[in-house]
Amino acid sequence: MRAFGFRFANPGAAARVKVAVACRRSSGPELRLTRLERRLAVPAAGFASAVLRCPRQTTPAGSGVDLRGAGVTLRRVTANLRGFSFTVHNGAGKLATAQLYGNCLTAVRPAGAAAEPLRVEITSFTDLVSPGARALRHACRRGWLSLGTGYALRGPDVDVRAAAAVGAGGRWRVSNGSADAATVVLQLVCARLG
Repeated sequence: MRAFGFRFANPGAAARVKVAVACRRSSGPELRLTRLERRLAVPAAGFASAVLRCPRQTTPAGSGVDLRGAGVTLRRVTANLRGFSFTVHNGAGKLATAQLYGNCLTAVRPAGAAAEPLRVEITSFTDLVSPGARALRHACRRGWLSLGTGYALRGPDVDVRAAAAVGAGGRWRVSNGSADAATVVLQLVCARLG
């Protein structure tokens, strides 16, 4: 994969959009991506969940979602060493769809080259979010790079407006519409060769 595609919809007033893309070049093994994709039907005023499983000998390396319809929100996107889990909520009165995406990574070494293992670490952080919008950051261990971000939302008043794996860390933009502080679980997938 050498390109990224984005689609934006805005039913309200004009707004700015920021896009973050991380491209990595390996001086060692070739890093190969396998793209996963699934369409998810979300019932009216309900939730739907799905799993995308990475092929054997690959690891999760970032996910995405295309939400279609007003009132459709992503409530959970998390990774484990085998793939991705998604939960989508539909607050509208009719059926909606979501397109789920995942990238799975493997390191392939040239014939005769020394083996370098691809090490992956998935860490979850529980953050307390005050009312309003907040920018949160977490970092990978020194010498590691971030592959992906995730999150799980517990209350209906909390929403993640943006999440990106950038450099050696993750960034999230979290909104809390309640009058009280609320918790959010953020996830960071980190990796290193060797």
